[in-house]
Amino acid sequence: MSERTLSRKLADEGATYAQVVDQLRRSLALQYVKERSLSLSQIAWLLGYEGSTSFNHAFRRWTGGSPSTARSEQVRASEQLRAQSPRMAEAAPKAERPAKRKQRRPG
Repeated sequence: MSERTLSRKLADEGATYAQVVDQLRRSLALQYVKERSLSLSQIAWLLGYEGSTSFNHAFRRWTGGSPSTARSEQVRASEQLRAQSPRMAEAAPKAERPAKRKQRRPG
């Protein structure tokens, strides 16, 4: 497909190539920030930014906050959820188990 054809088809959908790339980067950034194994510099590189500064600016534009703050909040929320999980399990009513049938042994 030629560049002009792509541009025309995107225009028919009310979008531009830059908007599509920006939406994709945003979506991937939000997923990558949750991955603690990836540094913010690695995320910037994966998304095609020349440096983490450009990535930080874009992330602030998308979310209103920095990627490091988003990661910290996500980690904190994850830890709170883990801390509540045992309490929630204790508070939840225990399911009744069906009575076990005794097996008859041939005799």
